[in-house]
Amino acid sequence: MDPYGRAVDSLRISITQRCDFNCFFCHEEGECDHGGEATAEEIEALAAVAAELGIRRIKLTGGEPLIREDVVDVVLRVAAHVEEVSMTTNGFHLAERAREKGLRIVDATCPFVKRAQKLARSLSRKGYVVILVGDKSHPEVKGLKSYVEGETLVVGAPKELAHWAGAKKVGVVAQTTQDFNKVNQILKILKRKTKDFQWKNTLCPEVLSRQKELFQILKKADGVLVIGSQTSANTGRLTKMVKNAKRKLFWINSPENLKRIDFKKVSVLGVVSGTSAPNWEIEKIKKWLDTKQK
Repeated sequence: MDPYGRAVDSLRISITQRCDFNCFFCHEEGECDHGGEATAEEIEALAAVAAELGIRRIKLTGGEPLIREDVVDVVLRVAAHVEEVSMTTNGFHLAERAREKGLRIVDATCPFVKRAQKLARSLSRKGYVVILVGDKSHPEVKGLKSYVEGETLVVGAPKELAHWAGAKKVGVVAQTTQDFNKVNQILKILKRKTKDFQWKNTLCPEVLSRQKELFQILKKADGVLVIGSQTSANTGRLTKMVKNAKRKLFWINSPENLKRIDFKKVSVLGVVSGTSAPNWEIEKIKKWLDTKQK
């Protein structure tokens, strides 16, 4: 159970520290040798215990998981115990592993993220210092940095630019799920610190729509139910908006979480969802709330 009363049903398992790249944003803190990697059997045993404790989804991570020769075996073993298995990867070995198993490759990268990647590379090739507005530790931002071929800087908040001297040519790309108001504050500061300024608006229109929708909800509601994953960046921003407005926050990821929440002290409840929340889950939650109203 987390601080918001939600059942914890997901787990991340690091199956290796190794990676075929040496990107500084992953390795800047260094690595340490803990005496080898867990075997496929040991990872399966961990997944089995986790499943008994209520874990339904497991994400395999690293390092670079695909660097393990037995990665397919690991996935199959873990999948035998949970409903969903996912993996973080730099994708370098993905096509190779897929071909080995006779699989067809489908690139499911968000088109807005792909556009941001292309723009970051284009700006760097034109000689711009590329400023990435976003969360340094977020996978999308790490990916964007890998597309920049020259100087780059990640900025997460306006105050981080207080001692930055500036540059002659600055190009700006944002993590697609960033808060519109924060990005605007950063842009104003950057414009003052450069002569040649390029801003490429890479903010996801659907994310902006949810933020504007919540802004209107906050004018009427004294409590807000936010639907979305704990690991979703855009859902996290919605919860921050609710907290900043000093409204009662209820954060759930599935209809099952509703059973543990008491809405009695809320006179007007607003409902908003992150972009990654499945529509069928949202509909289930809405039906449950309608039933309780009656």
